[in-house]
Amino acid sequence: MIRRCDVAVSKKKENNGRELISASAGQKPDFGKEAIFDTITDMLSKLLDMPKTDFSLDTMLFEDLPLDSLQLYELVVDLESLYDIHISDEAIELVRSIGDVVEMISNSKN
Repeated sequence: MIRRCDVAVSKKKENNGRELISASAGQKPDFGKEAIFDTITDMLSKLLDMPKTDFSLDTMLFEDLPLDSLQLYELVVDLESLYDIHISDEAIELVRSIGDVVEMISNSKN
């Protein structure tokens, strides 16, 4: 379980001119769990070149997906930028599934 203190609100970070994975960049993000899930699956679909239908809340990030450490870093940076949050290294180590990521982001604004 991700503790609230592991994810803190922060200023948006620059992505060194790199385009965000998410197509909704620049729009105010929706912190509803369904919207977060949709955003994450959009990002993973583009990042891993996989159909969105391959993802569920129970999809394990490393066991079920061909996600390497560089892709994880790219995903984290883009999520931080999009949702205007900071995701600590400790929080990343506790995340196992897409559902964990959704909960972490959803709880970050509560």
